[in-house]
Order: sequence, then C-alpha cells, then structure tokens
Amino acid sequence: IETNLVSTVVRLMDYGEDIIFFQYYVAEPDGKKTPSIRDSGRYVLDTDEKRAYFLTNYILSGRLSWEAWSKLYRRDLIEKYKLRFADNNIIFAEDLYFCLCYCVHAVRVLCIDEFLYNYIQRADSIMAEQTTKLNVGRMNELAKYFLRFLNQSGDCNAIIKRFPVIYFMIIDNVLTRARNTLTISSFEFRKMIYSDVQDIPFMKMWIEKFLKMSKELYSIYPGSYA
Repeated sequence: IETNLVSTVVRLMDYGEDIIFFQYYVAEPDGKKTPSIRDSGRYVLDTDEKRAYFLTNYILSGRLSWEAWSKLYRRDLIEKYKLRFADNNIIFAEDLYFCLCYCVHAVRVLCIDEFLYNYIQRADSIMAEQTTKLNVGRMNELAKYFLRFLNQSGDCNAIIKRFPVIYFMIIDNVLTRARNTLTISSFEFRKMIYSDVQDIPFMKMWIEKFLKMSKELYSIYPGSYA
C-alpha cells in the first residue's frame, strides 16, 4: 500500500461516507506499474432504483473496481447487516459478491482519484491459476448467492427486477474470456459449460429472462446491443 492510504481514506470516512473507492496500480514483479483508472465522484444511493443503477452501470460495468483491496468499508455497516464473504470453493470472485452485497446497503459512496494501492501480479499466484479455469459454474453460483441475499434483505424490488441484466453481467466476463482463448467448436464449448455448471436450469432461466431485456443492457453498453 502507499504510505498515505490509511490517513487519506480514514479522514474521508469520518465525513460520513459508507464506502470509499480509490485508484490503484497494477504492478509487475520487475517493478513496472500501470495505473488502473476508474471513475471518481460522489454517489448517494438513497433509493432501491439508484442502487440497482449503481450496481449495473458502475460496479458490474467496470467503471468502478469491485476488488476487496481497492476500497474502505465501514465495520458497523458490515456487522449491522451481517455481511460476509461467501465460500470461494463454491463461488468465484468472492470479493465481487461481497462488494455487491455491501453496496445494496450503502448510501454514501465516495470514489477518489488518488492512487493508494499497488496490486502485484505474479504468474504463480492463486488468482493467476484461477484465470486458466472456466469458472462459469462458480460464477453461476455467485449469482444464486446474490439473488438469495436480495430476497432475504427486503426492499430490493428494483434490483431484483434488473437481476436478468445483473446475472448476464456476472457471467459474461468468464464466458467471453473462455470463448476467446479456447480453440474449440461451439458444440464443444457448450458441452464444456454444461459439465462445469451444476445448476443448468437456473442459468437457462436467467439467460432467457435477460434476452427479453436487451434494451436494458443497451443503456449500459451503448452500441453493443440493439
């Protein structure tokens, strides 16, 4: 971390923010650093509709990072809503799951443009090893966990209404990466997905619902979907 990380974000948190996002560098073992630049600004998520928009148009779209180490959370909010990381043996990207759950209950969100963290990439890291796996099944489970969380939280109707888009955005990255790196036929690719995903009916249901909401995704990725 940068030496001023704690002093910077704790001071800002004292103004009543629920979560603070900060910028970070992607660092190579040889010392080369590349800035990972995301949006900055202040957001007030005081309605379910605003939270639904924030989750899709900022977190899942990549305009803001979802990694656990690129932000500061409030412990009292975590304890109040009993927020916890899910079992990473069942889901993939447990910090994405936690970030989504946390933002369901956050009201004051501050995203600053200061670079306060260095994320060091190593070829032999656990994350690097995971990126060589399909992980569609575990992302499907992440979506199931998040839907269960929404149903248990209450007052999440707008987010649940947008869940087909949320579901697609959760699994799209791993599907696209796998399709672009694997030199296999569409039939073989489909067969691989079926063998990786435990709950196929859940996956089919939400993809079918998503296909009826393509205009919703078009508002997030203009020009990508008609």
